[in-house]
Amino acid sequence: MIKNAESEILENSSPNIETHAQKFDMLDKREILLGVVESLIRTDKLEEGLQRMFHFLKKYLPLTYILYTPPYESQEEDHIYITQEGIKYFDNKKSPSYEEISKIFQHRSRFNTIKTYYFLNNKTMNEFFNIIIDKTKIESPCFYFYFKYKGQIQGSIYFGCSAKNEFTLEQRNFLESLWNPLYFIIRFFHQQSNLENLLKITQEANSSLRKQISGFPDIIGSNSGLKDVAREIRMIAPFDIPVLLTGETGTGKDLFAMQLHRLSPRGEKPFVALNCGGIAPSLLDSELFGYVKGAFTGALKDYKGRFERAHGGTLFLDEIGELPLDAQTRLLRVVQDHIVEKLGGSASIPVDFRIVCATNRNLRDMVQKGTFREDLYFRLAGVTVRIPPLRERPGDIPLLVQDILHKEAVRYGVPVPVIAAGEMQKLLNYSWPGNVRELIHVVTEGFVRSFADGAVLFRVEEAANPGPAREERDHIKTYAEVQREYFSLLLQICGGRISGKQGAATLAGLKPHTLRAKLDKLNVPYGNKVKYK
Repeated sequence: MIKNAESEILENSSPNIETHAQKFDMLDKREILLGVVESLIRTDKLEEGLQRMFHFLKKYLPLTYILYTPPYESQEEDHIYITQEGIKYFDNKKSPSYEEISKIFQHRSRFNTIKTYYFLNNKTMNEFFNIIIDKTKIESPCFYFYFKYKGQIQGSIYFGCSAKNEFTLEQRNFLESLWNPLYFIIRFFHQQSNLENLLKITQEANSSLRKQISGFPDIIGSNSGLKDVAREIRMIAPFDIPVLLTGETGTGKDLFAMQLHRLSPRGEKPFVALNCGGIAPSLLDSELFGYVKGAFTGALKDYKGRFERAHGGTLFLDEIGELPLDAQTRLLRVVQDHIVEKLGGSASIPVDFRIVCATNRNLRDMVQKGTFREDLYFRLAGVTVRIPPLRERPGDIPLLVQDILHKEAVRYGVPVPVIAAGEMQKLLNYSWPGNVRELIHVVTEGFVRSFADGAVLFRVEEAANPGPAREERDHIKTYAEVQREYFSLLLQICGGRISGKQGAATLAGLKPHTLRAKLDKLNVPYGNKVKYK
């Protein structure tokens, strides 16, 4: 017998209901029951299953809505309200506790034992619904299910009908027969959801653990030649201190900067990079600090600089040694105060960032020469980490070669080619002035040529023409260094004068504006920036 929360059962039915009920009586209830179960289990999403069930039952019952409420203890799942128009979701933040629901009924013990109710009295039903969800105002009779497992309500379902077409006793008996299959199916959906959440948590924990254990999946040699560097990065990553990465071009300083960010508490926040040597001096301010609309010709809208974009995360400035002196001054102010002022703007914008810099130049020497600010250097070099060149870790070369060949083979869908005899030794004997970047170029070229040669052959110039000894080669000045010395001496001779017959531009055979552009590019101070004897 169907229990009633208020012990009220409607005795009379309208004539049209009798006709509908007569049709329902003629149907095989087992077939309808199987149809309900099938509609629920044809999908792995609860809301889709309930919607399928609604449309299926509506063919046999005067059904107007289905309302599903999640476990009262849950704050994450939504209420699901299904009608002919579709699905609506309501948040579960105001869901009552089990004790609050129990107070609605005069006899709490009955609520603990009876699993189904048929609400007829609108006043009682409205009171019940208003505490469940205030966004749904239902004033018609409904058939109520609740599911309890291990002392906790696992969810509730409400089958509603219109006031004119109330459920008959036969229809209510059928709805009551749905409790068992619905109970187990609802439990299955919740268990599946819990397993998915558990899997997500486990994956996140594993990812975090892997990051703590290694943290360097993309860096070949982090367990061998770069082991000490990897240890340093892991050690300093948790601290918000600025880091200066030094090393020759092509050693992978950008990769270590990225790993430093990933291993830090800021790992989930933005990682923003800027190559200071790859951007014109006139554009540095706009890239670093941003600008407001109308700040200059072409500034059609506000633009966030790299500092703003890195808010909460890490700002990586590569080739910091190429930064002009005037830009160094403005950078120092932001690094000290963590406040940015956009070009053309007056507002001071607070920014939260960790700064990591990289350079292939000797900043200490630049400080002594006056081409790099000493105060900025000490601000950026909180901790200095040197990335050793490839020639100092020859044991990593075979690992790198195999990794490069494997990636290229996967890329083109071909087997990994065989390296010809003696070729690996050729690579080990080479000094690699271009470091890993040069190695990638050489190995990739060898991979391409292997399709014609049958095996991988490596072309390195030093193998045929060794040139000067490694120690001597390390002391050879770069073309840029030679230029800096030349122009610095020229300015010294001319007393800092650039134009005119006795100016540096005339002696150098250049136009004054051309010379100034070269001096800016080479970070050679001139004019009022330098005092000449």
